[in-house]
Amino acid sequence: MHLLRTQPGGFVPDDGIAHLAQTPAELVILCSGDSHLALLAEAARELPADYPSLRLANPMQLQNHASVDLYVDEVLQHAKVILISVHGGVGYWRYGIEQLVALAERGTQLILVPGDDRPDPELARLCSVPEEDAERCWQYLRQGGLDNARQLFASLASRCLGRDYPWQAPSTLPRVAVHHPHQRPAHLDHWRADWREGQPVAALLFYRTHLQAANTAFIDAFCERLAAVGINPLPIAVASLKEAECLAVVEDWLDAVDAELIINTTGFAQSNPDSPGQRPFRRDVPVLQAICSLDNQPLWEENPQGLGPRDLAMHIALPELDGRIITRPISFKGLAWRSERSQSDVVCYLPHLERMDFVAELARRWLLLGRKANADKRVALILANYPTRDGRIGNGVGLDTPAAALNILRALEAEGYPWPVCRRAARHLSTVCWAASATTSTASTHAPAPKAWRWTPTWPASPACPRPTSGR
Repeated sequence: MHLLRTQPGGFVPDDGIAHLAQTPAELVILCSGDSHLALLAEAARELPADYPSLRLANPMQLQNHASVDLYVDEVLQHAKVILISVHGGVGYWRYGIEQLVALAERGTQLILVPGDDRPDPELARLCSVPEEDAERCWQYLRQGGLDNARQLFASLASRCLGRDYPWQAPSTLPRVAVHHPHQRPAHLDHWRADWREGQPVAALLFYRTHLQAANTAFIDAFCERLAAVGINPLPIAVASLKEAECLAVVEDWLDAVDAELIINTTGFAQSNPDSPGQRPFRRDVPVLQAICSLDNQPLWEENPQGLGPRDLAMHIALPELDGRIITRPISFKGLAWRSERSQSDVVCYLPHLERMDFVAELARRWLLLGRKANADKRVALILANYPTRDGRIGNGVGLDTPAAALNILRALEAEGYPWPVCRRAARHLSTVCWAASATTSTASTHAPAPKAWRWTPTWPASPACPRPTSGR
């Protein structure tokens, strides 16, 4: 095997030995989530000079037995306290946890907690500290935020390392919260004081986990980009838009500031197949989907397809079900800085300023369009056409595309868009679809409009897609 220095956010091949290049410390905290490590590294900046020595590491970088054994020999066996937060339970890092339990039998204080919101009785049984101490550590990490991270360090030093630092119990972070770079906790009035009068307000929705991890620098940068093009930003951290309580609070805040646009960075879709007509948001405003990529920027640049499959599913395919307008990636995961105190590399979301500027300008134009009367707008309706068969114009599996297109045109007319344009578009759509349906699979022909109208009287009508009137 080869001894390989680990890279930020990367993993060592199976035939290599990962070397974290850390020296021993009294307190070692292992977290399988980069967000927890970034939060703790940020909080460690403020620790007093006499605080016990500290190391932070991601156990997922130690993927084989030899890598674990090396880290045990160099760092873990010298620690007085080891706290590990791991996703997936014991089975996700079994050999490593077995070595930690062996160290606990020799006197090391061992605390094992889940890396998510679900209790793990198996991890709890392996702890060598009182149950209430392990539960408290879990809640500090589970709730997140800089205040809880500071209290975690103070509690560990006082309870396990013989120091006398004052500490407080974990505090609960709201499921939805306004974020402000200079105010904690933040309120709408803090942003109102920063906004320019007369400029439109755009809400910027992002995951609460970024707030929990103190990973909001890229959100702050995006807000600056929006303000630079004349938009008043309102960043809102949310646990999930699928939680009714969270969505209700968000919508109340959107109404309170009269938001004219939503920029959403959360993934997946809100749509419910059982309620296909329900709006994702109460306000009838455009929703732009800005992408916080799970990959790093070099990988994105080298990939011929751009975004990876996870991002394509989470941030493009599924959000389109809500009718969101897909934009660009505005951030990527990458090395932010090196924590010398904990001898760890901090990985978090980094802003891509050029892409942020693109999305900010796109948002500005959508806002301008929103203030224009519908009668003055020009709209294009584009249908797909597959090669070799005109009969597949607008084809969609399980969909009646012509009927849907006509419904869209009727809806546009009802909302005050130029009705002569809608009528002409509907007539032309019917012409093309009926003419294309009459062609064969071996011959591609296009029927002129008059002939198409002669076909239509014999074509069966349906309530969703009525037969056009001949001669119009």
